[in-house]
Amino acid sequence: AKKLWLDLFEEQTPKNQILIGYTDFSTNEFDHQIDGEMFKMYDGSKLYSFIENSSENYIIQGRAIQTLNEDVIKLGFEAKNDGNYKIKANQFENFEHQNVYLVDHLNNKTINLANSDYSFYSKTGTYNHQFSIVFNEGLLDNINQELSTNKLIISNSNNGLKITSTKEMKSYEIYDLTGRLLKQKKIDGNEHWITDVQPAKQLLIIKVQTIDNENISNKVLY
Repeated sequence: AKKLWLDLFEEQTPKNQILIGYTDFSTNEFDHQIDGEMFKMYDGSKLYSFIENSSENYIIQGRAIQTLNEDVIKLGFEAKNDGNYKIKANQFENFEHQNVYLVDHLNNKTINLANSDYSFYSKTGTYNHQFSIVFNEGLLDNINQELSTNKLIISNSNNGLKITSTKEMKSYEIYDLTGRLLKQKKIDGNEHWITDVQPAKQLLIIKVQTIDNENISNKVLY
């Protein structure tokens, strides 16, 4: 068996831990007596994983060991406060010389947790499409386009930028590739035109918060 423990910290305070394990007798769907759900009573900031065909959040998940090199594990994250957070690989069991890539789709970053921790800033909210874990570097090109891009469509024209979301939006932020905030605004509805950003032939990252506090992002050259 191979096991990986990940810890979430809010500032310097540990918040919770999740376990991902690979065995010969686990599947990539829900396994009774193996997979463990997030405690319903826990109300702090938290990290959790998702299992195919299940709507629950998990802190313990068994996976089929034969799928490890092709596996993509979706992680969710909830921030109870605006602030600095960290994800740390606390312990490895039988993962010697194994890369563990954490992909942050919202901030367009990838870090190898086998070598270092991942620190990031987050606003309060639920981020169910922000992170993925993969072990095979060859998969990174395929998953760097987060699935949430299908939920947020950005088109540009001479009139400006149009953002369209499958969920009703309540605000957006625009960043350049250096992470500099260019614009933020509260909005409503599923469509919105941005007409006061000047074209500069640069890659912009647009982050949208929906009415249910989900955060999704996409990129556009403008």
